[in-house]
Amino acid sequence: MAVQDRTARHDVDGVFWLGLPVGSMMDDTDIKAGEAKIGELKGNMDAINAARRKGGCVAGTL
Repeated sequence: MAVQDRTARHDVDGVFWLGLPVGSMMDDTDIKAGEAKIGELKGNMDAINAARRKGGCVAGTL
């Protein structure tokens, strides 16, 4: 979360001063690794929710 917060702050500052989301444009390995992990976890969550729906579980989604 800290990396995402820092990137968001840099994006806000960059858009305000330069008109560009500089935080997202930086080649930061922490950001890239975080994006990959978030994508992996979202994929896992989607698969779990699909299995729950297929199994008839209607108690909501994760």
